[in-house]
Amino acid sequence: MPDIKVPTPIVGEKNPIFRAGFYGEGGLGKTTLLLTFPQVLVIDTDAGLEGDAVVNVQGDEWSPDAWTDLNALYRYIKEKVAKAAAAGKGGGYKTIGIDSIDTLCNFLRHEAENLPSAGRPANRSETTMITADQQDYGKVATAVDIFLTKLRILSQQFGVHIVLTSGVREIDPDKGRMKRTFDCQPAVEGLLLHWCNVYGELDFLPTKKETDDEHRVLWTKANDRARKNKSRWAALRPGVTDPTFTRMVGLIEKGTK
Repeated sequence: MPDIKVPTPIVGEKNPIFRAGFYGEGGLGKTTLLLTFPQVLVIDTDAGLEGDAVVNVQGDEWSPDAWTDLNALYRYIKEKVAKAAAAGKGGGYKTIGIDSIDTLCNFLRHEAENLPSAGRPANRSETTMITADQQDYGKVATAVDIFLTKLRILSQQFGVHIVLTSGVREIDPDKGRMKRTFDCQPAVEGLLLHWCNVYGELDFLPTKKETDDEHRVLWTKANDRARKNKSRWAALRPGVTDPTFTRMVGLIEKGTK
């Protein structure tokens, strides 16, 4: 009888592993929040690892040139993490971040637009202004789905946190968008809403006086009327003030806010 992967008991998490998505307007600190996670490798498609966000931060960064680079990167990450786990050492990566998923989608769409299709030769965008068609968006959604599925398996096997950042897509009732959400095409947005175990909008808390200190909040209340949110941990709802990795883990471990 061939070896099979046998079922294991369901147990409560001692150490929460995040598949997190943070979206919001620029300048709110999404990258800064990502960089509070431990031993981070950032897939940088925004060229945003600069300024105050990277002060006193230890980690690695990497930028793709093509879709095949993402597959090669995954193999590299898996080998590095597996070797560290087998050696019982603290090496490898504990967090993989994509900064940002919306820019990565744009990167993949541009590559898809240069592929030949029924009505378009290869590399047509080099000589003609073109508009992406439905097939291009379909290729992007499939590519993101494949990569995120691999990262989820890596997360489950080795306890690696996966963190995505994104701009915000505004409410537009005429287009059926009734809540703020990730700034991605609908098919990719749908993937993220299921894939993440915690996601929400990063925003500033309103201050009562001009002299009040300014605080940020990560909104994670599932039935928020203004935005799409989710948290698998009740301790993180309805939101986390001045969020960091350490603060979120502390709230979960205490089981209360």
